[in-house]
Amino acid sequence: MHKLATFCVLLMTGGAAFTLDSDLDNAMLLPGRIDDNGFMEAGYNGLLRIQREFGARVSYIDGINPERDLLAEALRELTERKPDMVIAHGGQNSEAAQIVAAEYPDIRFVVVQGHVTGPEPVQL
Repeated sequence: MHKLATFCVLLMTGGAAFTLDSDLDNAMLLPGRIDDNGFMEAGYNGLLRIQREFGARVSYIDGINPERDLLAEALRELTERKPDMVIAHGGQNSEAAQIVAAEYPDIRFVVVQGHVTGPEPVQL
């Protein structure tokens, strides 16, 4: 997960130098529950690590049914405070992330284990 956190920060800053007291702001959508003892919990723990190691502000939404329109609505909600990056955790977010990323070109979108093509969102 450390590689994911480092990669996400580098993506967001374009590789620019950053410090632990920076203004990084990351949001994450987890369609499952953060306490599932599996993939969703691992993603949530990665978000907390970004917060801890890079001093980032973080927010998340979890427990969303994996339906495109519901996921897109949740992604739009996460963009309200204009985070630097929105992480859509899981391939079920691929289509919704592509739709919402096009609506918010100033925010970086990343899909973890997704099925996306093109420059935004980035796929990990």
